[in-house]
Amino acid sequence: METTLNKTNFTFTALGTVNELNLEMVDGKAKINRGKEEVPCQVIRGTVTIKTANLITTLRAYFPSVGYDGAESRQWNMAQAMLEWNPEIKGNSAMPVTRVRIGGEISPNDYPSYKEKKAGYSLRYSIRSASTNVPDEEDYFNINLSNGFVTKVAPEVVDGEETGRAMIKMLGVTYNGEVFPIDITTDNDAGELILEGDSDFDAFEPAQTRSNLKMELVNAMGQQVEVKKPVRGRVIGKKVRHGADPDEKTGSMWRSIMVLREVDPMQVEEPEEKTYTDDEGNEIAIDTMWLNPETVKAALKVRKEKVEAIEAEAIKGKQEKPTQKANQFQSSKARAQAKVAAKKEIADPINDDPYDIEF
Repeated sequence: METTLNKTNFTFTALGTVNELNLEMVDGKAKINRGKEEVPCQVIRGTVTIKTANLITTLRAYFPSVGYDGAESRQWNMAQAMLEWNPEIKGNSAMPVTRVRIGGEISPNDYPSYKEKKAGYSLRYSIRSASTNVPDEEDYFNINLSNGFVTKVAPEVVDGEETGRAMIKMLGVTYNGEVFPIDITTDNDAGELILEGDSDFDAFEPAQTRSNLKMELVNAMGQQVEVKKPVRGRVIGKKVRHGADPDEKTGSMWRSIMVLREVDPMQVEEPEEKTYTDDEGNEIAIDTMWLNPETVKAALKVRKEKVEAIEAEAIKGKQEKPTQKANQFQSSKARAQAKVAAKKEIADPINDDPYDIEF
């Protein structure tokens, strides 16, 4: 049985205008030669807030001037050009606001919430490519997930009534085999297909692997969250990361959700062959999009321990030098624990629904 999970590709592409630009160039260090060496370099870091239609989303930027091979990074010229972008807020009002197309990766962001004394979680959007040479078309914020593991699917219920939408909980996988939650919803007219299926479409069910999911990041339908009051014409607070401008009367804003737009009609089936033997007699795992349910259960146990460690740190409170142990969960430890857990007998998911876990 497989004891590690292959990374899922979780990416985004956005087209819109630069709403805010908070970038700086500082002295830093870069790892080269597969992380064996560290060299001094310049680093452009910070955030870019992009506005697409009525959605405002903050993206993370981090670009060292030196690449993995020790030469100048291929992204360095792009990063330097980003410093010259003209944002809508605190930009040059005599110049047009910069219009950009940005692509990047989405990854989990676990952190201790000292104020609420619990583990916090969000998705981090990191820029990998950016261009001001953009087509004349409508703004968008599209998200692609190569494959993911379904943990729960249910009809959305608001005020005791079903809305017609389906709510899907899935798991993605990081480069080191750790799992992380992803919440997806559907439009009103797609919920029945996701929940019931038809002759050409497999209904979503727990323990499935689904592939080629294409989503759009949009404002939540009828759902608002409270935010801090505007200061100097802008909204502050963590939840401004996603959403439209706050309502002037209520001081609230629309939160954003991922809406499923396209997915392969059939689930990814368990492959007949999972390994092969090379010329030297070594058993090698075959790369596949299928995510082994037993290995996922083991990875969930590892995630639970990680979240508990972060929560313990949040309860303990900030120290003079906060520990990095919880957030920097070592991949070697995660893999080792997953391997041990994967070998143990685990209950049938149909009976006790082990994937229905709150994060």
